[in-house]
Amino acid sequence: MAVNENSSLRSLQLSVELCSLFAKDDSEHAKIELANIMKHHFQAGESVVLYGKKERGFRLFKAGARRAKNTGGEFTIEGLRFDGPAPGITLFGPWAFPGTKKNIPCWIAFNMYNTRFSNAYILLGREKPWDNEQEKIILAETGKVIAPIIEIRTRKRQAEEEQQRTEKLLQDERNRLFTLINTSPDMIYECSSQDEIISINRSGAESLGYGAPENLIGKKLSSLAAVKKDRAALLRELKKNNRVTNFDITYLHKSGARIFCVESATVIKNKKGRIIEYQGIVTDITKHIKIEDKLKKTNQALETANAKLKQSQAMVIQQEKLASIGLLAAGIAHEINNPLSYLKSNHGTIKKSVRDIGESIKTIGPALTSSSENEYIISHLSRSSGKIKEMEEIFAESDDGFQRIIKIVNDLTIFARSDTRDNFEPYDVNKGIENTLALAAAQIKKVARVEKSLGTIPLVLAKGGEINQIILNILVNAVQAIADQHREEKGLISISTRRSGNYVRIRIKDDGPGIAEEHQTRIFDPFFTTKEPGQGTGLGLSISCEIIGTKHNGRMWFESEEGRGTTFVIDLPINTPGKGRGNEKSGPEKGAACGIPGKRSNIVDIGT
Repeated sequence: MAVNENSSLRSLQLSVELCSLFAKDDSEHAKIELANIMKHHFQAGESVVLYGKKERGFRLFKAGARRAKNTGGEFTIEGLRFDGPAPGITLFGPWAFPGTKKNIPCWIAFNMYNTRFSNAYILLGREKPWDNEQEKIILAETGKVIAPIIEIRTRKRQAEEEQQRTEKLLQDERNRLFTLINTSPDMIYECSSQDEIISINRSGAESLGYGAPENLIGKKLSSLAAVKKDRAALLRELKKNNRVTNFDITYLHKSGARIFCVESATVIKNKKGRIIEYQGIVTDITKHIKIEDKLKKTNQALETANAKLKQSQAMVIQQEKLASIGLLAAGIAHEINNPLSYLKSNHGTIKKSVRDIGESIKTIGPALTSSSENEYIISHLSRSSGKIKEMEEIFAESDDGFQRIIKIVNDLTIFARSDTRDNFEPYDVNKGIENTLALAAAQIKKVARVEKSLGTIPLVLAKGGEINQIILNILVNAVQAIADQHREEKGLISISTRRSGNYVRIRIKDDGPGIAEEHQTRIFDPFFTTKEPGQGTGLGLSISCEIIGTKHNGRMWFESEEGRGTTFVIDLPINTPGKGRGNEKSGPEKGAACGIPGKRSNIVDIGT
């Protein structure tokens, strides 16, 4: 149908008005105004601009409305094709605007554009049919003019909305990431290629003692490392492998306290491959380390307690052996004393009888006169007199043997006596040494000679048998050490006693091979021995230390030099055990019952 001049003019005026509208207003209000202009120009009862994305539903801009209305995803108009070609005219009806119940019988729709994902319509409704062809032409021509503008504006608006949604999502993501970083208990940081802190979370700043993150910005993270070479090693590994995982490192709290950590980090590089940033997560494991240390100390304490228990058990066994030996020695002494007493008595009787016979011979001989028979008797008396002299010499040797046996039995009795008693008694140290030397004489005289320098010393309260046992152990050790040298000449063992402050001091020195440097700190350890298997249990000195330190509140130590011999020193308190400590400068370090002068042994603080 031909377009008359009047229709062309109306269409042009309408297009100019609408272009002017969209040139001034880019908001959704312009679409409502578009609906208003179309309603007025075509004298429609209702006017609607409909556009949107098909899968999300449409937005309706109704003439006279204040804002757009969303249709939702399910929206259809009977007789109107939302996927039809554009531009184009469609007639349909009746139809009621969503949200109203009033049906308008006649509608005309112009499809301004229709794409795969979106489209736009101008809908005009009225009571009478749209049968005026000129109105259709004006609507179509006007629609063709404003359709590109509306499409561009709509797409721009959609792009802006999409950008806003994207920006909101990004901002929400940033906010979540920021919250995650700042609420994390771990230290999270970013550093420049020079290891200067660019950003750090609050937990990191607080864990390092700096409070707020801004107090650390610009500081070199390497300056906060307790061991600078550890941080340098971490950076080297980062440069080499681009990442590190669970790297052990220690940082310093502002107060100077050490913070034990594990760190995982990565590098950020530019397009040229140059490092521009380090990013890392640092986990504080100080509490775990402390717990591990506590467990370790607990385990060590348990091991120590177990070792002490074993030591105590061994000592109890050894003490029971000593007590048994004491009882055995006392029993042997008693058994020997019985036959010894009547042997000595019989010996005395025989000795007296022989002496009497000798006296009789001396009396009878001169009384006999010279005759052949008497000469025979005198000759026999003379020979008998010689035999009697020989017997007297034998008796003298026997007397010496009896005295030696008696002394050994007495020494054995004295040595064993206090093993069967729990109480302390006045003890003569010098006498105890003499008795012990007598018992060990057979062993000593084969390899060494003994020099004694026993001073004038007071009695001490002690368990004499135990002290004798300790002295005997030291003497036997000295004898064995000298014997192991296979020397041509005999060695020398020197024993001296003197008063030293509130102590009686015993020094036992030998000129044997001495104790090797590497063994000196272990001499008093239970079960430690350098002897061949079967020749020693390694308990002698350990038990000696326990007896001197714990039971007698004394001290015991040694001085030794390889190739020049060893000296053992024993201090026994003169007063009741536990009182009257001396203040001598010599001796082991204070608090050590047994050891080396100036050093702590493995058994310490057992004296009080």
